[in-house]
Amino acid sequence: MADESKDDKTEPASPRKRAEARSRGQVAQSQEVNSALVLLASILALTWVGPHVAEEIGRLARLYWGEGLHRAWTETSAQSEMAFLFTRLAIAVGPLVLLIGVAGTASNLLQVGFVMSLDPIKPNLGKLNPLEGSKRLFSKNGLIELLKATIKISIITWISWGTLSGEFGRLTPLMGSGLSQILPAIGGAVSRLALRITLSLFLVAIADYGWQRFQFEESLRMTKEEVKDEAKQSEGDPRMKARLRAMQRSLGRRRMMQEVPRADVVITNPTHFAIALKYESGRNEAPVVLAKGQNLIAQRIKEIAREHGIPMVEDRPLAQALFKSAEIGQEIPMQFYEAIAEVLAFVYRLRARRSGAI
Repeated sequence: MADESKDDKTEPASPRKRAEARSRGQVAQSQEVNSALVLLASILALTWVGPHVAEEIGRLARLYWGEGLHRAWTETSAQSEMAFLFTRLAIAVGPLVLLIGVAGTASNLLQVGFVMSLDPIKPNLGKLNPLEGSKRLFSKNGLIELLKATIKISIITWISWGTLSGEFGRLTPLMGSGLSQILPAIGGAVSRLALRITLSLFLVAIADYGWQRFQFEESLRMTKEEVKDEAKQSEGDPRMKARLRAMQRSLGRRRMMQEVPRADVVITNPTHFAIALKYESGRNEAPVVLAKGQNLIAQRIKEIAREHGIPMVEDRPLAQALFKSAEIGQEIPMQFYEAIAEVLAFVYRLRARRSGAI
C-alpha cells in the first residue's frame, strides 16, 4: 500500500488513539512554559527568601572565616562542624530549591496532567544518526525552534537595554556611596530587569504552547480508513456481527421449535401466524408462549404440532394480536385471558372426548 500523505489525514484523533499516545508519553507540552514558570518562581523565591538566605550564609561566613580560622580543629570536631555547616546551608537554601521544584512540577501538571511512561527515556539509536539529526535541524520544527530562539534573544536584548537605560539614572547618584546603599539599589534593578524579561517570555511561552498543541493535534490526525479500521477493532467486523446474529437467531428458532411438542394448543391465522401456548395449573398464572412465528416459521410450527397431535385453533384476530403483544417464554398479556381461557376450555373438552371421558 502506498504511504499515506498528510493530506489524507482529515479526521481528528479518536479517544483511543489519544489514550495510546498518552501511554507512550506523547502529549502537547511546551518547554517554554516550563522555563518561564521556573524562572518566575526563581525570581519570586529570591525576592521572598533571598534576604534570609543571604543573612544565613553571611552568618556562616563570619563564623568560619572569623573565629573558625583561629580554632584548633580535630578530626572529630571537623566532622561535627561539617555536619552543622551542611545542615544550616540546607535550611537556608531548602525553601528556595523547594519553591523552584514545585514550580517545575506544577508547570508539567498544568499542561498535561499526570503522565507515567518510560517510552520517552528508552534508548533510541536513531537519534544518534547524524543524517537524521541534520534532517531534524533543517526541518520545519527546526526552523521554528530557530525562530523562537531569535525572538527570545531579541526580546531579552530590547528589554535589557530599555531597563538598564532607565536604571542608569537611578544608580549614577549612588556612585561613591557605601555598599549598604549600592547593593540594594543594584539588587532592585536586577530584580526588575529579571521580572520584565520573565513576563515577556510568558508571551513567547503562550504562543509556543499553542503551536505545540496544533502540532500535536496534526500528528494524531487519522485517515478515514484508519477510523474505519479502529471502529472494526473496537466494535467488531459488521459482517462477522451479522453472521453471529444470524447464528443466534438460528439457535433461538431451533430451541423454540423443540418446545412446540410441549404445547397445549397452537393458535393460527391460519397461514401467516402461529403461536404455541402451554398452561400448567399451579405453576403459571396464565398460559405461556412457547413459540411463535409467521410465514415459513409459522408453517414449521404447525407441521410439528400435527406430528405430535397438538390441537390447532384458527382465530385470525387473536393470532395477530398475540403475535404482536406476547413474548416467547412469557405469560400472555392480561387482555387475552378470557379469549385464551375459552380456547383452552375447547381444547380440554376435545381431549376428554377423544379419551372417551365424555
